Amino acid sequence: PKPIAAKKRTMILLIGFSSLCKQMLEPSASGAVVIRIGAVVVAGSVVLQVAGKLFDVLAYYPFPGPRAGFWGVSARGCSGFEEMFSQHTDRSNQPVSCRIQGKLNVIVADAEDITEILRARPRNFRRNPVFNIILDPNPDIPGIFTADGDWWKRQHRAFAPAFNDKNVKAMLPMILEKASILISKVGKLKTVENLRYTLQLCTTDVVLDAALGQRLDFLESATPDGEPDVRREEAVELLQLLNLRTNDSVPHIVKNPWQAAMLLFLPKWIAKASSVLSTLFARSDRIFYLTVKIVSQRQAELKADPASAKKNVLDQTLLTLMAEKAEWPDDDIRKAVAANVATFYSAGSDTTANESSWIMYRLCSHPEWQDRCRAEVRSVLQGRDVTSLTSSDLEKLVQLRACVLETLRVHPTVDALVQFAKGDDFTLRGRKIPHGTAVSLLFRHSQTVCSGLRDGTEWDPQRWLEEGTCRLRKEQEVTRMLAFGGGPRVCTGRLLAEAELLVFAAALLSAFPKVCLLTLDPRPDNLDPRP
Repeated sequence: PKPIAAKKRTMILLIGFSSLCKQMLEPSASGAVVIRIGAVVVAGSVVLQVAGKLFDVLAYYPFPGPRAGFWGVSARGCSGFEEMFSQHTDRSNQPVSCRIQGKLNVIVADAEDITEILRARPRNFRRNPVFNIILDPNPDIPGIFTADGDWWKRQHRAFAPAFNDKNVKAMLPMILEKASILISKVGKLKTVENLRYTLQLCTTDVVLDAALGQRLDFLESATPDGEPDVRREEAVELLQLLNLRTNDSVPHIVKNPWQAAMLLFLPKWIAKASSVLSTLFARSDRIFYLTVKIVSQRQAELKADPASAKKNVLDQTLLTLMAEKAEWPDDDIRKAVAANVATFYSAGSDTTANESSWIMYRLCSHPEWQDRCRAEVRSVLQGRDVTSLTSSDLEKLVQLRACVLETLRVHPTVDALVQFAKGDDFTLRGRKIPHGTAVSLLFRHSQTVCSGLRDGTEWDPQRWLEEGTCRLRKEQEVTRMLAFGGGPRVCTGRLLAEAELLVFAAALLSAFPKVCLLTLDPRPDNLDPRP
């Protein structure tokens, strides 16, 4: 990371100095005026440099770090923050503080520090309000991902049970069915040009089936019975809108600070003057309308026949909320469930597909582990089809689970998370974190470079196995895992995601005697399953 302010001051000095030299060598009628201008530029630059140094001395910085005046330094992406942290921290992995675009930032990579901050949410920290508006289809009714206070507690009590161990085990046959379709699809293609995209179709099917009870079969591109279904058409439109909002509207806003400022500070009717924001609002309104319609239809069906409820998130949540009529009126139920559909999709589709791709990439890069895991899966199956796997069978896949855990450690689903301090009463390592401070939590850096493990940046599943045995070590014996966050707001769908990762890897390994990379490209985009 290079100081932005230092670059600008250096350029101003060079321009002023060059103009003075030019006039001294080639005097002209306007030379005196130009010399005065050059002198003012040089003097102004010197004043700025002195003011910047003085600001760094007087300004409050809770921890050591780079100093570059009021404007501060630049850091591009997670890797930029990781590099800055490595340059300025000490042996105890002390946090680093600096200014980025004029805002005080604290960069944290120690697991205990990160856990302390995560536990302090939402009392002492909040998310970026711009992302809250973007993530929620209706900002007036925040979902569980962005809600705070009592509204978050109410939603957490309602939605968390739908992702408990019992319900996830009940979803296992559906996940196995999708895995069987994945094997068939990959077997027909022979070569998968983009494994991540294929896996995303599979995880999308799982998420929509698990969340809404909607069987869409995007991976097969056909309905189960071939008959048109009005609700299916609505779900397809919903998925298209979610994808457009995530991959089109959001990047425009993130890259353009003016769009973000308009979204945050201006009334909606004024912000609509921007075509990008107008499109975002239109898509969000349509998403909210469709989800409320789907939820209302299912709510009416469950009222008529409660016994028809399935083990998906929608049905289980509706049953829970309908049983608490005093606290959850019908209108609140529809809006609360609809507000979370976008969250479930965005949090459960892309992330799981990315992680599955990394697992297969690592198994291809380490053929000895691929062979060990394949032998383990086939030993558990004993000639049976992969769809016959049970939850007890999955518990026997110790070596494959070690590979999944190690991939989550080296390639966490979220590399970093930015939180903003609320109030002035939170202290970290005895230092006060002022209100409004941006706190960057480096999950990947914490689990690799700062993990304290031998060769922590290397992928080695053996560290998860007890020496001389095939028993899995306890997570806390290896390292503090932050792949799914932590504290009271730990990822609600963690158990479902872990089940998907294990099943998809087991399915691909059991179906093909060898899976290898097409290219040496380190990105997990191209895999070649050769039956």
